[in-house]
Amino acid sequence: MGDAPGCGRGAVVRERVPHARQGQRQQGRDRGLLPLEGYLRASPKVGLITTRDDIIVAPGELTWLRKVFGPKATVLDTGGHCGNYQRRDFVDALTRFFRG
Repeated sequence: MGDAPGCGRGAVVRERVPHARQGQRQQGRDRGLLPLEGYLRASPKVGLITTRDDIIVAPGELTWLRKVFGPKATVLDTGGHCGNYQRRDFVDALTRFFRG
């Protein structure tokens, strides 16, 4: 069996080589939230609910997230990553955001 057109190993290499030429730092800036900072600050459509102990929030990022989202940020004390969906404080914060 062959690969579907455009999906073989060569297609992967062609797609990744231009990105490999960029520095890793530039890739991080291009792919993270940093390029969206202005939109995240200004848009009423985007909010933030996270926890202090979320394992995917790196040291220092919580400060940046609070600064960017301002009053649209809700930071719960505990819950980890996706561990607070059944908690009342999470549901209340989510409901408040969607109701405006």
